[in-house]
Amino acid sequence: MSVAIFSISDQYHKFHRRPFIKAISEELASEGTPLLYFKRPMWFLKADSSYKAPERIGNVQVMPLLTLLPISWTMSNVFFRWIAVTLPVKWQVAKAGKRCGSKVSCLWFYKPDQYLYLKGVGVPYAYTHYDNYDDDTKYAFSHYSSYQKTLKACVANSAACFATSHQLVEKLSKLITQPKVKYLPNAVGSDWVNAFGKDSTPENVIGFVGSIDESTDERLIERVCERYPDMTIMMVGKVRNDDISALSHKYSNLTLTGLVPYEQLPNVISSFRVGICPYRASPFNQYRNPLKLYEYCAAGIPSVASQCDFDKQGKRLVNVVETEDEFVDSIGKAIESDTASTREQRKAFAKQNTWAVRAREALNYIKAVI
Repeated sequence: MSVAIFSISDQYHKFHRRPFIKAISEELASEGTPLLYFKRPMWFLKADSSYKAPERIGNVQVMPLLTLLPISWTMSNVFFRWIAVTLPVKWQVAKAGKRCGSKVSCLWFYKPDQYLYLKGVGVPYAYTHYDNYDDDTKYAFSHYSSYQKTLKACVANSAACFATSHQLVEKLSKLITQPKVKYLPNAVGSDWVNAFGKDSTPENVIGFVGSIDESTDERLIERVCERYPDMTIMMVGKVRNDDISALSHKYSNLTLTGLVPYEQLPNVISSFRVGICPYRASPFNQYRNPLKLYEYCAAGIPSVASQCDFDKQGKRLVNVVETEDEFVDSIGKAIESDTASTREQRKAFAKQNTWAVRAREALNYIKAVI
């Protein structure tokens, strides 16, 4: 089977789903088939040489995806979109498949607006719904009047449809009559599972790894700083929340490290006594199945998260709470109640939920339905 994945990032090395892409490519490598990865579509007049240059990374063939017009110019005109976007994409997909020696048998994408120009390519597709896009303020297409209609058609016409949380499965299933939406939760890299040794000694650190943006609850962080003055609250990631930046000047025990290379994150997390997911209460966050909780489990450390939709099997190993008071209190309780046995249970859960496992599950399902 030959698979083509369509990204919304124009740089493969910065794509946050790269570990899953790698796992899919490694699974396809056993069949002697490369994974085709198309960058975010770009108007050919705006594409520079670095974007246009194809690249082979392991078993992933990274390709540009050029259009005759900017996609934004064609959103309200089906004919222009067909001529200027869909047909060029169709030609490039066919050409890429021919070069790799295998006709593309499945497209795979993860945003509803991609359906508008990929549906006409004439190849069965898999669709993955990662977040509650309805309430994603960063996703402009969710504010279009055609969004719900497009999402429904995208799910209904897919050969395979996946959602990353239990609530998202239920939500998408209500859009269609057939029970076709499959649960495909987040996971952790196999290299992470093997990165945390038994001899690693955590420091006096309450840690968070991830995007520090408007979804991060600064009030929650402030309360944690006040409640645990003798512990370092370490937040790892790019800061896009001015209130969090201001707190780092107010509280000496709050450390903002900035971005840390993905490969170095296990070393950072191994220093945590407890990992946190301090998300702001919102319709968007309550549908989340946080990737970070899987990574904390891989390290064996206890964790505390705001209300979210973490995996049902893993919920007994983490602390998902509903209120600010519960969040702050649970940090201390999680540290006090942590045992060697529980740490091993968390690591065992992580081993059962790697990206390699997810890739195998997803590809086997796609093969069965296409």
